[in-house]
Amino acid sequence: MEELIKIIKVYVPDIENNKEQSLIEEGLIDSIELLEIIEEISEKFKIDIGGADLDPDNFQSVQEIWEFIKRKSNR
Repeated sequence: MEELIKIIKVYVPDIENNKEQSLIEEGLIDSIELLEIIEEISEKFKIDIGGADLDPDNFQSVQEIWEFIKRKSNR
């Protein structure tokens, strides 16, 4: 999860204080930043993220993103 936090900290510097905080609903990231985060996640964790994966529920919080990464990469 440390690598994921490094990615998100670029956009939300104090994110490690609350991994369950809603990134989207609380306006911590916008749609462009979310796309940038998704691209970085795809590259860093070597997972393919397709249209069906772009469900907002997968990207609500650091914890949700981590669970998504684990599902996609079978970690």
